[in-house]
Amino acid sequence: METLMTFLAEQYPGRMKTRLLCVNALAAVAAGAQFVSTWYLGQIIDAIAEGPVVVLRYFTVIAAAVACFVLGGAAQGYLAGTTANRFLRALRNRLAGKLCSAEYRAIEGIPEGDLLSITTRDIEGFRPWLSSLCSLGQIPVKSIVPIAALLLQWKLFVLMLPLIPLVMLPSLLLSRGLHAMNFAEKQAMGKAAGFLQDALDFILVVKSFCLEERFLRKNESLLEGIRHARLRRQLREQVIAAVGRCLGHISNPLVFILGGALILRGEMSVGQMVTVMLLMNIVGEALNLIFALPTGYQGAVAAMNRVRTVLGLADIPAGYRPAAFQPKGDDVYALRHVHFQYQSKPVLRGISLTIGRGEKIAVVGASGSGKTTLFKLLCGLLPPTEGVIDLHGADIATIPPTEVWNGLSVVPQETFLFPDTVAGNLLLAKPGAGYPELAAACEDACIAGPISALQNGYQTRLGDVGVSLSNGQMQRVSLARAFLRDAPVWLMDEPVSALDPATHDNIMGFLLAQEEKTIVLVLHEMKWPDRFDRILFLQDGQVAGFGPHRALMETNPAYRALLNQPVKEEAEE
Repeated sequence: METLMTFLAEQYPGRMKTRLLCVNALAAVAAGAQFVSTWYLGQIIDAIAEGPVVVLRYFTVIAAAVACFVLGGAAQGYLAGTTANRFLRALRNRLAGKLCSAEYRAIEGIPEGDLLSITTRDIEGFRPWLSSLCSLGQIPVKSIVPIAALLLQWKLFVLMLPLIPLVMLPSLLLSRGLHAMNFAEKQAMGKAAGFLQDALDFILVVKSFCLEERFLRKNESLLEGIRHARLRRQLREQVIAAVGRCLGHISNPLVFILGGALILRGEMSVGQMVTVMLLMNIVGEALNLIFALPTGYQGAVAAMNRVRTVLGLADIPAGYRPAAFQPKGDDVYALRHVHFQYQSKPVLRGISLTIGRGEKIAVVGASGSGKTTLFKLLCGLLPPTEGVIDLHGADIATIPPTEVWNGLSVVPQETFLFPDTVAGNLLLAKPGAGYPELAAACEDACIAGPISALQNGYQTRLGDVGVSLSNGQMQRVSLARAFLRDAPVWLMDEPVSALDPATHDNIMGFLLAQEEKTIVLVLHEMKWPDRFDRILFLQDGQVAGFGPHRALMETNPAYRALLNQPVKEEAEE
């Protein structure tokens, strides 16, 4: 519990303890009012013999106590709800901040489905535990109940006292395995969420290859895993609740039997008997609160352990040079013996090359040759496992990431647009840019016409019902965003893969005409290879060739085979 409480305090510093104290103070007030109303409710029976004035006095006290109980309970419930909501909101913000500050490589190590589950459903596992924490104030007050029962009739109290550990012990023992069950359920949900996310991303593949049956079988298997894990957890919780209710019901006839015997012997009045019965109900409520603690605690610990897998991600190193970064030299990039591996699998091996200012470089190679990984290294998203990458004459690992990224116009392989207006998506690259700049960038990306055809033009909100862009149009918006940024270095991974031939030619012509820009394009197919300054040919994670297209065609058979273009044809052209 101490570890969990420390975690809660870390996520909600300062205010958490204060709010918990306030909400539990209200819970104590409500419990106290409930105790007073219960005490006098039983005593009012015996007061009938004393006359209507005494009955009215008792009734007035009961009414005031009930009003205090209702108002105090409502205030406690409201404050408890806002406390839980604020904590979960703070935790969600903390998770979002961690995803922004963590190293890209660390984020890649967590399956997408697990990330989705942790940041959405898993953190709701804290809510039952927070609800229990906000009700703890009732327990000390309700502990007065046995003392009150002792004052009324000590014999009955002594006989009933052994029932308390008898009721609590089974529930505490049964709750010990709930943590593992909660954790297993959350893992199963993460796997199912990841699979569904992948299926939605590649739904065209599922349909075009008639994979619906296989998809449904796999989805059913994952859902069955969730059902099994959830059933185990729910069954254990139901058993705990049933045992508590069963033992609680057993105590009632015992109270009737023992109390009835005391009444017949003249040692207890009917009013006292009713009071004891009502007080036993309060004891039952206190026990229910205690029973909820281990159940909620185990669920919160499981959620905490899952959340910590994200919060524990390594941040981008902060130990950068204090002086401002000053570019120097003619080489934009210089890679020296760069190696990279995912876990134990080598992806890039011994990459050494330089890219000069203003050069246009095409990176080609078969699938799995390391092109996209090299792209991520050049972007500063991944650090090399071995070797050094210099950017403008300085080790990229020593340059603040914001300065690296501010000098790049990047188009990744996966096109992503936010559910915002078209203009809002473009202005991410250059906040404050005016309409002429937006229009010019969109003209260069051949997307100005389709945007103007939308109902609200640049103010059209993407994602609304009836508003959709094709894959090619989305790719062109992504290109326009990069053009708008107008950084000195452009890095693009398959930037024209979804475009029709005419648009492809227009955009490639625009890119290769940018004399002042250093441009590195990862390409699957090249239509104008001879217009690039140099071609970087990767094979099995190594540099298999780096030079002008014609030179590679003449000296590199593997490169010729990749392009499927004989030297003779090239020469004739």
